[in-house]
Amino acid sequence: MRNSLAASPFLDISGKVNFDAEQGLVGLAFHPSYSQHPLFYVDYDRMLPSGQLQTVIAEYQLSADPNQANAGSERILLTINQPATNHKGGQINFGPDGFLYIAMGDGGVSSNGQSRQTLLGKILRIGVDPPFSAGLQYQIPADNPFVGGGGLAEIWACGFAIPGDSLLNAAGPGSSAVKSGRAILRKSIWCRRA
Repeated sequence: MRNSLAASPFLDISGKVNFDAEQGLVGLAFHPSYSQHPLFYVDYDRMLPSGQLQTVIAEYQLSADPNQANAGSERILLTINQPATNHKGGQINFGPDGFLYIAMGDGGVSSNGQSRQTLLGKILRIGVDPPFSAGLQYQIPADNPFVGGGGLAEIWACGFAIPGDSLLNAAGPGSSAVKSGRAILRKSIWCRRA
């Protein structure tokens, strides 16, 4: 399939995704051990029948055809209610530590970035491989800053309106982009515990 357009899309979830304003399929990341674990992760926006907007972080599997995902294999890891159609963020990447980093915009509410009681306006950090944390479809890394209290355990860094891909540039283990991104997150975000 190199240098050619496939006859059908790798994954079609257009029936699940809300495409209004700044919404849509906004992030995609392949499992760091994709050849052994053919899984990938998406960040998309949806609207529930009630009208509630949500960000969805979901896992999908590859089908028997290596050029086609199994659209019926969705496993939702995390849903986050959204107050508005803007400031979504959406970049997702695996870091050199094997954890999934999720850039969440503030949903158009500037105070969300500073509140430790919402996942909006944050960089989240979760594990996608079992064992999962009790009652969750993902793992909370033990060294996340608020595991012991003071904020939601998924939070890695906070204080963002629309975090961009420059903060989550996972070019590869040990890359200068990853190292500088970690330095920015550790030193610049006021709500991160030392």
